[in-house]
Amino acid sequence: MRWNDRFGEITLFNATRIDKYDLNDSTSTFLKTIGLPKNAAPFLSFSKDNDEKYKGLLKLTDYYDFLEPDFEKFIIIGSTGNGDEIVIDIQDDCKIKILDHEDNFSEKFANNTIDKFANGLILYKAFVDKIISENGEDAFLDSNFNDDQIYDLKQSMIINDKDSITPGSFWNQEIVTLIANREENK
Repeated sequence: MRWNDRFGEITLFNATRIDKYDLNDSTSTFLKTIGLPKNAAPFLSFSKDNDEKYKGLLKLTDYYDFLEPDFEKFIIIGSTGNGDEIVIDIQDDCKIKILDHEDNFSEKFANNTIDKFANGLILYKAFVDKIISENGEDAFLDSNFNDDQIYDLKQSMIINDKDSITPGSFWNQEIVTLIANREENK
């Protein structure tokens, strides 16, 4: 199954836009040739191929001009449902991180590469599709999944990028939240 078959609209980024940032070759190639979906579970949205403030692929300091120059190392590629920024850290081998906008943009690790982040999106979508298929149309919204289903998600994330499930990481927190929501809905 192709990337756009899974996520619908995909944004490929213009080489001129990408090349002005100090991205490694694999990250640059990914953004130019594979791109990012417009939206993906869990409630993520991604940047457009423009320079428009709050919508485009820009440095964090272009969005928030009050930040110190230390924050110029972050290129925004999207945001979470609660408004945290999804970024590429160009000073840390282009790792994907989430910056908590309510905690002075503190860093939360997501994945070691953009490819692994994209695979994480695919794995999470497969989890959502599986629980809907097996447990009913509202299964995801109702946190209706069993221990085996969440275990399979966690194991597939570990195989994809073992660091993505370390305590405090983005994907680990998503799994913790899924389980907490399930317990709350019992």
